[in-house]
Amino acid sequence: MNTPHTLHEDILAAYQTTDFSFTAGDKTIAICLDGPNQDLAAYLERELITEWAYLTAFNPYFNEQTEAFNNEQHKELLERLTAYQVCPGEGRDRAGLWPVEQGVFVAGITRDEAEFLGRDFGQYAILVSGANGEAELLSCPPML
Repeated sequence: MNTPHTLHEDILAAYQTTDFSFTAGDKTIAICLDGPNQDLAAYLERELITEWAYLTAFNPYFNEQTEAFNNEQHKELLERLTAYQVCPGEGRDRAGLWPVEQGVFVAGITRDEAEFLGRDFGQYAILVSGANGEAELLSCPPML
């Protein structure tokens, strides 16, 4: 896991204990940061995907927002991803401390494009393709 900008340990722990999943066809694929992602690796190989990201627009900077706000942000994110293959997903905190957040798996997006969107939607970090297709946490510090 590579985080070029330091994340506070509480924020890092929140990402590490969240399961991010997406639905591709009739299969749900989970992505976690603390173990192997065999289903993800198989999916990436089968679909010939070399670059990807998992993004959300919910609850910028961990500030819980209204359902209406989050849904509007999610809709805007989807509008900005029309050039990509997008699969619907969700992030679920294993301890149940955070509400489930809608997200998307985006195939074919570069790290730079994904980081820009993560920053633009107020996310501390996003998941991107790392070595061998494994999930990597990439921080998206706010622009000053």
